[in-house]
Amino acid sequence: MNCVLNQEEQEELLLGYTCAHLDADTARTYERHLKSCPQCQKLVELQLMLNSTFEDWTAPDPSPNFDAKLFAQIRAEQVNATPWWQALFGWKLLVPAALAATLLIVFLVRKPEPTAVVEAIPTEQIEKVEQALEDFEALHAISEAPAKEAL
Repeated sequence: MNCVLNQEEQEELLLGYTCAHLDADTARTYERHLKSCPQCQKLVELQLMLNSTFEDWTAPDPSPNFDAKLFAQIRAEQVNATPWWQALFGWKLLVPAALAATLLIVFLVRKPEPTAVVEAIPTEQIEKVEQALEDFEALHAISEAPAKEAL
């Protein structure tokens, strides 16, 4: 069964409950919810285990010359830094860019093919075609009329 709490509420309540940062009323409400929600019970159990693990863990001491090594590495990276344009584009972009430039030059230099000239249709012909279509529609309507009356 899925928990009725949304993800954000669940995280806030879980961390607040396991670290004892919730106010008394909210803590009691969350405890009542925990009694009926196995998913939240499991999350609280895991968070408590994680908290205890972090309490028992101690960070190792850094090596004596840690700072010197770190600053030497930073200086080496600054000296050997690649230019911003090379880091941004790299050499892999060179081939597609050259191909695009070549295609652009070919497109700009080529002579355009002559286009076909379309003659204008005279207005009289257009009107004749319109009249013919209207006549066909009228004939179609007449041929449909007796068929509808017979029904």
